[in-house]
Amino acid sequence: MDDDLSIEALDEGAMGAMAEERREVITDAETFEERWNALHGHRSEPPAPPSVDFDAHVVVLAALGQRPTGGYSVALERALHDEEEGVVELIVREVRPGEGCMVTQALTFPYLLATVEAVDASYEFMEAEPREADC
Repeated sequence: MDDDLSIEALDEGAMGAMAEERREVITDAETFEERWNALHGHRSEPPAPPSVDFDAHVVVLAALGQRPTGGYSVALERALHDEEEGVVELIVREVRPGEGCMVTQALTFPYLLATVEAVDASYEFMEAEPREADC
């Protein structure tokens, strides 16, 4: 039986400090703090990381890497738990600016951090087809 696990966004934005694409499931506070600092370390006063109960949740990091303009984002659309297979499929989608969208003319580094229910399974990323945003 397949179950959708709950997803809650912790932090997202277009100005993260990860220049390379990255997908990662984080299962402990120490690694979470390291990734948080990697995303926010370019700021003069980085925000403190939110508290996460790693007994009940994992943190999903999806970073797009460098993009040529604003208007890009990343979404964690589903976390589908296949109990029979012992796998959670994390479905990630890049959202691109649509034709005619007004965007900033600056390099951006879109990212998302979200919590997903922790289950006894392996986590696998599945890339959905990119979608264009409506403007």
